[in-house]
Amino acid sequence: MIATRVAIALASPILSIAAANAAEPTEIVTRNASFGQVEVATADVAAAVMEGDAAHTAAREVLLLPAARFGITARPQRNSRWVTSAPDGSPVDSWVFSNASSGGKVVPPSHALRHEIGHDLFIRHLVPSSKRDQYGGDAPDWLDEMAAVAFEGAEVTAIRRREAARLARGATLIPMDRFLAMTIPNGRRIVRPQPLPARPLTA
Repeated sequence: MIATRVAIALASPILSIAAANAAEPTEIVTRNASFGQVEVATADVAAAVMEGDAAHTAAREVLLLPAARFGITARPQRNSRWVTSAPDGSPVDSWVFSNASSGGKVVPPSHALRHEIGHDLFIRHLVPSSKRDQYGGDAPDWLDEMAAVAFEGAEVTAIRRREAARLARGATLIPMDRFLAMTIPNGRRIVRPQPLPARPLTA
């Protein structure tokens, strides 16, 4: 009985110190990962690493870029840049982890973050842009988009296939010759990577 009380008395300060040193859910932390690093709120580390690992696997298996490195950081606003560059030139992709739908539920990175990482790695490593204000790289839009879609994972691929089958049944699929000549319809232009204004991801 006395031994138990002594053990509890000795353990209490240790537990208090551990609790005080634990990162808060909203505190921004940097964690190493197989693909590089994540710099996000503590509560978002697992989601960021999961998406980064999926994108890293796709980079290796789809684009044959086993050594592709990138970082993932929290994007403060929806209209801020998707991709910036760390001081060493490596890409840093971002997501608004606190993003919420109209119902108030937080929207996870899902397939969208890895899709955008796919775009960036394809353009950065395989078919870069040769013009200053060009949207995307020099590859045809269908090829650029195909690379990004291939990053999305099996679940989203299955959804896309079901949708394609539905369109085919309704005879509303775009003819292949027209599809291969199409460009991104909204006229967006590529955002050139800029150095990170915040502290850089460290090695």
